[in-house]
Amino acid sequence: MSSFDPNCKALLDSPISRDSRESDFLVFYQGKWGILEVDGDEFHPPSRTVDDHKRDRFFKASGIRIGAYFDAVQCFNQPDSIVQEFLKILYSVLVLNSHPSTLNV
Repeated sequence: MSSFDPNCKALLDSPISRDSRESDFLVFYQGKWGILEVDGDEFHPPSRTVDDHKRDRFFKASGIRIGAYFDAVQCFNQPDSIVQEFLKILYSVLVLNSHPSTLNV
C-alpha cells in the first residue's frame, strides 16, 4: 500500500509538542513515512529556509526521518523518475534497516 498526499498537513506528536506541519508530499510506502519536497525559489525561497529547517526537525522528532529535496524543474519535467528515486530511498530504509540521520537525503 502506498499514498502520495500533496500539500498535506499532518498532525504530529513529538517530545517537543503536538502541532501540525505541511509538506509538499507526505508519502506512505510499505510501512514507512517520508517527505518529498520540491525545491526551488518559487516553492522554498531563501527567506523561508529557517522555517523549512524548523519544520524538518519537527518531522524528524515526530518519527518521520526520511525526506528528500528535489529540484523543481526536474520534478516538473521528470515526475516519474523523481517518484521512483524517492521510493528507492524509502525502500532501502525499509529493507536495509538503515536510518538516515537527517531529513536531507
